[in-house]
Amino acid sequence: SRTNFLEGSVLVEGRDPILLQGLEGMNRAVDGDTVAVELLDKKDWTGSSEVVLEDDGYDPGDTLDKDNKLIEKAVKSKDVQSTGRVVGIVRRKWRQYCGMLQPNPVKGSNRHIFVAAEKKIPKVRIETRQADTLASQRIIVAIDSWPRSSRYPVGHFVRALGKIGDKATENMVLLLEHDIPHSSFSEAVLDCLPSLPWT
Repeated sequence: SRTNFLEGSVLVEGRDPILLQGLEGMNRAVDGDTVAVELLDKKDWTGSSEVVLEDDGYDPGDTLDKDNKLIEKAVKSKDVQSTGRVVGIVRRKWRQYCGMLQPNPVKGSNRHIFVAAEKKIPKVRIETRQADTLASQRIIVAIDSWPRSSRYPVGHFVRALGKIGDKATENMVLLLEHDIPHSSFSEAVLDCLPSLPWT
């Protein structure tokens, strides 16, 4: 979910979306994955959280315990909906993601957190020695794996796009995130244009 990193939903043809709660309930699924879902008993169905929850970043133990407590305390919507949990991932739909680096507070560490521009994507743990340079840049990261015991997927740095806040860089992020073709036209296409000046 864009507003709560501990909630998601699965779209199922012919029925209402199924609510997923907690990182364990989402079972390492990422937005766009095709998943197998098990519905919980009707007595365990619940409403979505009415609280905006953002992942605050570093978890030195890389654990899920704190998240379970957050879900239990959250104010729930009175509209109960079918609730389930992901029991398997049929097909991954990982791609390269644009975002920024959240440097590790421990100086000299190579392990850092990548925060994707798309809020539905979880934070990704990457290793890089270029953190000082990349901290002020928009970058592209690819997910490689998501260990069962880890709170975050593991990925790698692909390339830098440019300075954060730069108009051309931010435009490039929008084009890449929405999969809009943006490469230059070929010479064959440009040759079809009338000669300048156009009137």
